[in-house]
Amino acid sequence: MVLRLLMGVSGYLPDVEFITDYSYSLGTRSQSEMVNALKLLNIQCTAVGPDSHLPISIKSNRNIGSYTEVSCRKSSQFLSGLLYLGAISEQDLHIKVTDTITAPSMVHTTINNLRKAGINIEYDDEFRHFFTTGNSRFIASEFNVGADPASTAAILALCASLNSDVTLNGFFEEELGNGAVVNYLINGGAKINFIREDCLNIRSGGAIKAQDFDGSLAPDAVPALAALAAFAEGKSVFYNIEHIRYKESDRISDFRRELDKIGVRSEEKLDQLIIYGNPYGYKGGVIVDGHYDHGLIMALTTVGLHCDAPLIIREPYHVGQTYPEYFSEISTLGANVNELKYSSPIPEDI
Repeated sequence: MVLRLLMGVSGYLPDVEFITDYSYSLGTRSQSEMVNALKLLNIQCTAVGPDSHLPISIKSNRNIGSYTEVSCRKSSQFLSGLLYLGAISEQDLHIKVTDTITAPSMVHTTINNLRKAGINIEYDDEFRHFFTTGNSRFIASEFNVGADPASTAAILALCASLNSDVTLNGFFEEELGNGAVVNYLINGGAKINFIREDCLNIRSGGAIKAQDFDGSLAPDAVPALAALAAFAEGKSVFYNIEHIRYKESDRISDFRRELDKIGVRSEEKLDQLIIYGNPYGYKGGVIVDGHYDHGLIMALTTVGLHCDAPLIIREPYHVGQTYPEYFSEISTLGANVNELKYSSPIPEDI
């Protein structure tokens, strides 16, 4: 998400180049929607390939246009980046969304924060046309920023899957579907009490109930909740989630490939992930690939904690993208986690 926000802001800077050390995850993600929208504003952009991969160069003389269009079918982040561009521009900006906004709650978060900072943003009743006022001035304010949504969902789902009593600080419902994730966990059997607005207590240990989830409400939570659903009795359908195919990995097909190795039965459609849970857990003893994706690595960890034999996750350090302390913190909760050094060969079977 940070890349797409910065790409928007860079439309008002003289010369910026974006590169990445994560060439097999972030480096493969298409940025064509943002590149095309910036070009419509007379901003010079160059990228790699027809899908506009990193590295990406953006150059601007600040003489940008007043109208652009963007597709948000794959991600609402493109729109958020353009709203930030409009916030710093000298002229009014009209942004038209040409299709569906996959995660409107995240756009509302962007708009609310910009308005708090003094930026005038308006939109139509259909939430398709957005207008920012030029020559705006930012007002110094204080902002409370929640933890990464995928990381928060991963911890909550892990706690809900085990016999646990955990207090979580730094939690903001707005970033997890305004209650959608918490309600999913409660309906699944977890007991959750808010101590204050940014702090909750989660207790679990009983049977997990299968249920469906609208992934457009909290896209980053889908892998974590699907991992939890792997231990429910029955069928859980995660729908409206085509856009999570375009994250750090294909979080539907890539995730299913690893779940299949573990023995989790699942199906997929273009915009759905279907999990058939097994409350008795899984045999384990296999090696799975995290696909350079922090969200999948944390979700696979939750599944691994319910396996009879150890689960090995390749290159787990990619959780460092958002949650470097993830494995050390779940160890304090009782998880049995061991790091295999690169000097030690990974066994072909365990």
